[in-house]
Amino acid sequence: MNKYINKNHQGFMKQFKRLDRWMMYYEKHIASPVSLEQFYNFTIMYWNFKLIFFFQLLAKHRSARGSLASKVKDVIAVVFSEFNLPPIPLINSNLRETEIKKWKRNPSVKGCFNRLFKKIKNIGPQTYMSWIIQTLRKRRKFLSKIQIAYAISVCEVLLNPHNLHIQVNESVIKPFLTKNLVSI
Repeated sequence: MNKYINKNHQGFMKQFKRLDRWMMYYEKHIASPVSLEQFYNFTIMYWNFKLIFFFQLLAKHRSARGSLASKVKDVIAVVFSEFNLPPIPLINSNLRETEIKKWKRNPSVKGCFNRLFKKIKNIGPQTYMSWIIQTLRKRRKFLSKIQIAYAISVCEVLLNPHNLHIQVNESVIKPFLTKNLVSI
């Protein structure tokens, strides 16, 4: 290190007339020993920063998932109304179990679920699900494979009359997402 400083920073080294002054400066300002308390405080600050950063990223991720789920719900209604199918009634996410059962037994909700993967008449090989994905792509410029699988899973969870889920959370969507990721 002395060679580097002497070679690259001669003006800095000239202020130390004797080598022992340089050594005292070095020990005091550069290589000072760190106390256990200083090390502990630094470590706590470091990990607090990491945790805060992690939770901020997690919140952004959850927000993005929620945003995609709400867009999928909107697009479901738009797509089925485009083809003059009975409209899906609006639903509040804070309903009781009996009200959720009633909503899921609604003929228009059942009809949408039954048509989800069926071909659209007079359109060709497209299914209602592929039309939903296509409409989502128009609203969002890029959809990754996992986002497509997530959108399919949201449709299945929301419209499936055999479950009582109308809110999309990790424990509900995970089995559907796993299945749909393999299928894509």
